[in-house]
This record gives sequence, structure tokens and C-alpha cells, in this order.
Amino acid sequence: MKLTIFFFFFFFFFFFNSNQTFDLDVGSSLKLEHSIGSNGDFTERGVISIKSLKSGSAEYSTTKPITDAQLLEMENKAKTDELYCIRTNGKPDVDFYVVSCVPVCFIYESTLSDRITLHFGPNGGVVGLSLRTPVSVCSGAKQDIEAGSKFNTFIELGQSVASPQPDVLSYIQKVEKEKDERSKDEKGDNRSFFSKYWMYIVPFVVIMAMSSMFNAGGEQGGGQ
Repeated sequence: MKLTIFFFFFFFFFFFNSNQTFDLDVGSSLKLEHSIGSNGDFTERGVISIKSLKSGSAEYSTTKPITDAQLLEMENKAKTDELYCIRTNGKPDVDFYVVSCVPVCFIYESTLSDRITLHFGPNGGVVGLSLRTPVSVCSGAKQDIEAGSKFNTFIELGQSVASPQPDVLSYIQKVEKEKDERSKDEKGDNRSFFSKYWMYIVPFVVIMAMSSMFNAGGEQGGGQ
């Protein structure tokens, strides 16, 4: 009984959590923030507008063009191993973020061009974010980027395939059946030895009695 209750709550918890949704409706917008350098603060960069999850249609628009200070910081940190990171919230107006990073020199030498992929889970929420740039090997060359420039960004949408749900009910029934069988084996058969094997004992006794009678008759006949 306790095992059944345990699995019931396990099934309820799993089913409830696996079916929670973020309700990210078509037409929603996600804020995109970025930071230049591993220890940099995230600041506003732009907005991702979801047009259609089914067709993978989305658009990006820059709301905060790069400033002189950011451009200088990017140029300096492109010479180091610092990272350029972006992040977005998994659902509009929710303090939950997914993050992706590349070396600063990648975005700098790509002259602010990048490709961002949003990965959506079966529940409709953003579960992953990936950032790619045309440049993947840095040369250290100075780039001609002006302050006030906007990012040239292409957005891709991807949806994860829902994994099959475990057949918890069948598993519970199997465990309960095995438990009952073990319980029967442990209890054993309480009948007496004769009650269990009388069908073997009685014929044997009859045969032995008849054999004794024939032997006794033979001995008497031989004596006359």
C-alpha cells in the first residue's frame, strides 16, 4: 500500500511538472541583453519578436546601438580571452535567463554580425540559447566600427521533441504483483506432510500391505 502511494505521488509530481507551460504566445517579445567581458554587467541590447514557433519565424531589432565606451571596451577585450555574452528571459517578464557566450574577438571581428538560436522546450518556454558569429578564428586586426552602429542579427527558432512519458501505472502493477508472489512464497504451505503427499503415500501403503499378504500366504502353502 505504501509503495502504491509513493508511486502515485511520484507520477503526479512528474506529470504535473512535465506539463507545466510558460504560455509563450505568438507575438510575444523577449528582451536581449549583453555584456562585454566575463565580469561585465548585462545591459539592454535589443528585442526578439516571436512571429511563429511552428515556422520558426522571428525578428530582431536593436534598441540600444553600441556606444563609444562599449566599442572601446570591446576593442580592448578582443585582445584578451574575455567573453562576450548575451542572455534572454525564458518568458516575458519572468526573472529566468538563458545565456550564451563567445570570445569578444569573435563578435568584434565579425563587425557586430551574429546568429542567435532560441531553443524552445515542449512546454513552450525558452530552454536554450546559442550565439554564433561569422568569425571563429581571431586575427587581432582592428575593425572599422563606428559608435552608434547596430547589431546585424539573424534569429533562428528551434523546438525540442518531447520525450516519451514513463508508463508508471504498468510499473506499479508489476511491482505489486511481484510483491504478492514473494509474500506467498514466504508464507509457504502450512499443510501437514501427509496432507501434501497422501496421493503418493496411500498407494504405496496398499501395495506394501498386499505384498506382505501374498508373501505370508506363500510361506503357509510351502509348509503344508
